Amino acid sequence: MDKSTLSNLTAIGVAFLLVGVPLGSSPAQASGEKPGWAAGDFWEYSGLYAAAGTSGRLTIRIDVDGTETVVLTNTTCTCYVTRFTYTISGSGPSGPVNLTLSYDIWYNASDLAPLRVRGTQGGVTSTADFYPPRAMRWPLQVGASWSGVEGRNQLTFGTYEERDYEIFVVGSAAITVPVGTFEAFDIRGIELLPSTTMSSEARTYFSPAVGNWLRVSDSTTTLDLVAYRYGRGLPSDMSGLIWVILLLVTVAVAIALVAVVMTRRRPPTPGSFSPGIPGQATPPVQPGP
Repeated sequence: MDKSTLSNLTAIGVAFLLVGVPLGSSPAQASGEKPGWAAGDFWEYSGLYAAAGTSGRLTIRIDVDGTETVVLTNTTCTCYVTRFTYTISGSGPSGPVNLTLSYDIWYNASDLAPLRVRGTQGGVTSTADFYPPRAMRWPLQVGASWSGVEGRNQLTFGTYEERDYEIFVVGSAAITVPVGTFEAFDIRGIELLPSTTMSSEARTYFSPAVGNWLRVSDSTTTLDLVAYRYGRGLPSDMSGLIWVILLLVTVAVAIALVAVVMTRRRPPTPGSFSPGIPGQATPPVQPGP
């Protein structure tokens, strides 16, 4: 993975820095307390993408694998380890584009600041540390703002750069995405690109109800949350009484069919009965490297 690719993916990962009312519940006043993640949590986002002559659909999935102790410059931190999968399918100047990249990001468990990113492409593993990291301030409050300098130490390539940033919590609103409507903090982030007078800007909507962003947008894309699991909750597409009822009905039918078969004392025809679980989240097909 070259420096520019890793840097671009890191920028998207930083935008996804970052908890639960069930799907279908009415929005409540958002609490700005820091969320807590656990192994098994995930968030999946999708939207249209267009940049540098390439356009198509971009999908990003974030999986929490657990926690780990990370040693940085003069600092030892307990981190959430997340797996970040980036997939784009569309067209470019040279024809069809089907790209999948996967890398890991370590977030400081104390404030959810990104501390490390690592990715592998073409057999080469690249690692970058963020020190000093991009600060997150909790609890989030409308009107709050802060700024600082983020250091990016590209360990694999032996380079270091600093980027100035500013973060503004400009308001709150009820945001509707494919998984429902939730109250969210409207957050604007500005980053000054190194050695230039140019800047980049991202707009994000953070929802305490889902533990992460509902929507994130920049000049190239707008991504909405399309599936998630947070804490000990059910996957988003199984949250709701109707699915619980259908699940119970399915189990009851399965038991009844087994009883009939046992009564008749003859084996079932192979493939004649394959009970499903309505509403069960179907694991996404993981694209190959």
